[in-house]
Amino acid sequence: KDVEGRARRVASSPDYLGPPRLPLPARRLTVTATHGKAMARVDIELAPGEIKKLVLNLHAGILRLSSTGPAGQTLATGVNYEVYEAVKDAEGKRMRVTTSPNYAGPPSFQLPRGRYYVTASAGVGTAEAEVDVPEGVMTPVTLKLARSGQNSR
Repeated sequence: KDVEGRARRVASSPDYLGPPRLPLPARRLTVTATHGKAMARVDIELAPGEIKKLVLNLHAGILRLSSTGPAGQTLATGVNYEVYEAVKDAEGKRMRVTTSPNYAGPPSFQLPRGRYYVTASAGVGTAEAEVDVPEGVMTPVTLKLARSGQNSR
């Protein structure tokens, strides 16, 4: 790390590749893996000529959101989804974790395991819910959009 505490990137691998093989200099390194909003980090010491296999556990799950309109019709597009931390801060606000624009179809979010507050909004209404995202599985959640004051899951 430099004097300001920032680490310098030595190597990286593109998202679309499988497990990477990275030739790295012998020294103390921090290895980070990300998938969506989930991240794992480990410090390692690499000796000259050493080959080290690492498995980083992201402790993540997948949250798959979808919506129906007030009449029960499936809304494939035109819905804006937002995912927030479930816990509010001292000012009563939640921190946004991620979002999906309304021109995209139903999204899948890779998230660290935990509890989240999700919202959906479209021209036909809005919905909100608290959801648990367990590790290692896909959690499907369908939100039923309703006019203001009538939200349900």
